[in-house]
Order: sequence, then C-alpha cells, then structure tokens
Amino acid sequence: MNQKSLIDENQIIELCKGGDRRAYMHIYDKYSRAMFNVAYRFMNDSDAAQDMMQDGFIKAFSKLDSFSGEVVFGAWLKRIIVNTCLDEIRKQKDLLSFDDARFLEPVIEAEENFKDSELVVDEIKKCILQLPEKYAIVTNLFLIEGYDYDEISSILDIKNSTARSLVSRAKIKIRELMTASEGFGEIGLS
Repeated sequence: MNQKSLIDENQIIELCKGGDRRAYMHIYDKYSRAMFNVAYRFMNDSDAAQDMMQDGFIKAFSKLDSFSGEVVFGAWLKRIIVNTCLDEIRKQKDLLSFDDARFLEPVIEAEENFKDSELVVDEIKKCILQLPEKYAIVTNLFLIEGYDYDEISSILDIKNSTARSLVSRAKIKIRELMTASEGFGEIGLS
C-alpha cells in the first residue's frame, strides 16, 4: 500500500469521526467482505456471520474515537469482529472455561512440515469444523486469523500456556482427522 492510500484512509476515518455518512459507507464497502469472512469462520452460518459483521461495524463506528492509528485500521476492525463473534458464541452456548484442568496438560509439539496447497487448507478448514468448540475457536484464531499466543491469551482472557496447549491439542486432532481422510496420509502442522 502506498503512502497516498494510507493518507486517504486516515482522512476517511477522520471524516467518519466527524459523522460523514459517505465516509462510513466507504469504510463499510472496503472491509465488509473480509469481515464477513472472519465472522463466518467463527459462526459457521451465513446469517449469523452477517449479524456479527453488522454488530461489529456498529461497535467499531461507535468506538472510532478510540482508534489511534497505532495499528492498521483493518486489524483494529478485525479484532472487534472476532470479539463480537466470541461474545455471541459465549452467550449462545454458555462456553466452558478455557482454563478447565484437562486442557492444561503440556503437549510437546513435534517439528513438522506443512504442505502449502489450497487442497490442504480446505481440508484443514473442514477439520476445524469437526473440533470441539474450544479447539475450533483457538485454531481459527491461530491458524486462520494469524493471531499469536499472546493475542489469543488476551482475546480469550486465558493464560498463554493454556492457549499454547489448546492450539497444540487442536493441531494433533486436525492431524488425526486429516490422516484418517482419504489421500492425505501424514500431514504436518507446525
């Protein structure tokens, strides 16, 4: 992204802060598709994802004064969408505590190679849908959304070691599911 694009987006955000409806629409048009995809990976339902995306945009627009520009606007917005989805999941399913003792046992990760192809990525996404909810959430945050352990810990309000353990166990389960899947053999997740 060139400097002109950054200046333009910052100017548009300032217009949004001033209540300019066209600026709001510009931001919405620019980010809505990507934010829908983020919400869909958590909600696994188009209507629910649409609702979470809309709720997330409403929250973001109401909190624009807190956007300082220290991070890219898209990353700031994505965090709001992720938190909106997680809040809804917690409300709907009365999510068990992530600090449940059986999830705290240490897991040793082996060095593995990851086959980088769309087929493997699609298979991983299918496997994530089969995981228990705790594992699915941390796996989405880690593998799909690209958050690190510290960020996951902060988002879910859990210990860093718990985040690592949950991600490790989820990787093991995905590996098992993919190995059992025809044609995938031994797939490594690092």
